[in-house]
Order: sequence, then C-alpha cells, then structure tokens
Amino acid sequence: MLNFLWKLTYLLGLFQCLVGCESNVSNHSPSMLAGTLYRTPLRMVRTLKGHTARVNSVAFSTDGRLLASGTGVGIISGGDFGNTIKIWEVSTGRLLRTLDYQTYVYSVAFSPDGRLLAFGGWENYMRLWKLDTYKVPPTKLDHGSFVTKVAFTPDNRIVASSGSNMIKLWEVSTGKLLRTLQGDASLIYSMAISAYGGLIAAGSKHGNIIVWEINTGKVRYTFRAHLNAVTSVVFGPNGYLLASGSHDTTVALWNIRTGQLLRRLTESDNTISSVAISPDGRILAAGSSAFGGNRGNMIFLWEVNTGKLLPTKQGPWWPIFSSWFEGRARTLAFSPNRYTLASGNSDKTIKLWQ
Repeated sequence: MLNFLWKLTYLLGLFQCLVGCESNVSNHSPSMLAGTLYRTPLRMVRTLKGHTARVNSVAFSTDGRLLASGTGVGIISGGDFGNTIKIWEVSTGRLLRTLDYQTYVYSVAFSPDGRLLAFGGWENYMRLWKLDTYKVPPTKLDHGSFVTKVAFTPDNRIVASSGSNMIKLWEVSTGKLLRTLQGDASLIYSMAISAYGGLIAAGSKHGNIIVWEINTGKVRYTFRAHLNAVTSVVFGPNGYLLASGSHDTTVALWNIRTGQLLRRLTESDNTISSVAISPDGRILAAGSSAFGGNRGNMIFLWEVNTGKLLPTKQGPWWPIFSSWFEGRARTLAFSPNRYTLASGNSDKTIKLWQ
C-alpha cells in the first residue's frame, strides 16, 4: 500500500509537470530555480577517462582542486580487475597519480587538511595514503571486515570506517582505535559525518538509519527509514538535515534533531545509488540506477526547502528528469566551491556537471 501511495504521488506530480513544466522553465531562470550556481538541465563539462572498471566512489578535496576516484569489480588479489585509486586535477582533468590496489575499492575520502586520502574496500583494512609523499604502501587500519565507507570529522581528528554491522573511529594522528559503534544486525551500506563533527549516521541493509554521538558513542536515533537497503546517507551543511537514498527507489529527508521524516521524494522507479547535498544546502542530488523500469541512469536535482524537482525541457515524454546519460551514476559528490557535481559511473568514467 505504501509503495502504491508513493507511485500515485509521483504520477500526480508527473501530470502537473506535463501541463506546466514548459511554462515554468521559460518563465524562471536557472538562478531563480536554484541560485546562480546551478542550471537545469545539468550540463556535462568534462569526462575523465582512464579507469578500467566501474567507478564506485568520488570525493573532492576541501579546496576543490583535486578529485579522487576509486574503482574495481574484483575481490581477488593478483587479477587485473581495474582496482585502482586515481587523483585528478579538477580544473584541467589531468590525471596526477594512480595507486593500484589488490581488491575492489568501495570508498575514498580526503582529510580536511588535504594531507591524507582514506580508502577502503573488499579487504579487512581501511588505508591512509599520504599525499605529500604519495607513500606506498599506505598505512592500514584493521577494520575486521570489508570496508563500505570511509569519512573524516571536519576537525581532522578522527577518521571512520564502516563495514559489516559496525563503525570504527580512529585517531588520525596515531592510528589508535578510539571507539567501535555497533549497528543493527545487518550490513552497514552507507555512512556520513555531520558538518560540525558531532554526529555520525549509518544506513543498513535492512532499511534502518542509526545516528550516534561521536564523542560519547551514544545512539541518538534508530528509525526505519526505507523498505529496502539504505544505499547512501549525507548530512546537510546545517548539521540537522540528513538525506538518504535506498534500493526502494525513494529519497528521504530527515530532521536529525527530532528523527522526523520531512519529505519523501519518489520520482525515480529505480534504485537510488547515491545522494549528495550542495555545500550551501539548497540542492539535493541523487543518482538512479536502471536495474529495471523506465527511469534509470538519471541524476535528479531537487530544491531542499520545497522538495521541488528542478525542471528541464529535455525530452518530450519525461520532461521532469534533470539529466540522463549512458552508464549508471554509482556515486555523486559536490565540489566545495558549489559549482561542480561529479558522478562516478558504471561506464568507467567520471563526469563533471555544472
């Protein structure tokens, strides 16, 4: 019944857009729709090529100058599965460095001071790569299971690794394990740290979201967020907004102060593989993967405050879709300067959108 209501809401929104989208687009400039920094539909400004496997994670450095990407399809060392990490210069698209890795790379993250790149995948370790010397092999921290996500606190003091049903918090300067946070009984798919560093959220295979206080390890909230696995979570810059995407095809916005659902967005009928919020907190992006249905391989953009899907004149039948392209958008990241959205894709490329 819940799925039916979500789809009914979608169809009503589609009908409204079919009769009104064209006039809305012509009467409103991109700056009125989303501030002066974004346009709809998204315009692809550069494609980064060089990976030989699907791109599973992308991350910008805090100054927006560098982009890191992690790829892979294999979990057995010694084979040529394209398991690599690459660092790119954003302004030119130039490849600066490649690190070959023995297993599937699932997540990458720059430290706030730009000195380290954390990454993890299908081994029992999170690794820290020193970017001033590009020291190889990188330092490894024993998570105890494969690592699904890595993230730093904004003060550069703690780096977190998620995997299995737990999150481990490590001291960056020493590599000392500070605390282990236990999730529910299922695999943690996604993890994010709040902009002020006080909270950490995780999304699980069973559709739950758990929010902890980092300093105490205390669980702030546990709630059933989705009908299927929570594939991606991200905090807004204000610290109290959390967005989540799921295999159940929906994106949800949550008030972390209260644990309340603010809005559920249902425009996709395919798995949501990644969600991202712009640094100014105004735009929510989601990548949809076409494992079935008619509306996959999309990047959707919404206004956070209103839940309005940003319109486009693109296509005669599905004008509400923000951007369509070949290859699933497996991972999304906004640049800190707010001008650029990066998508890591199943076609082995990274696309930069503005």
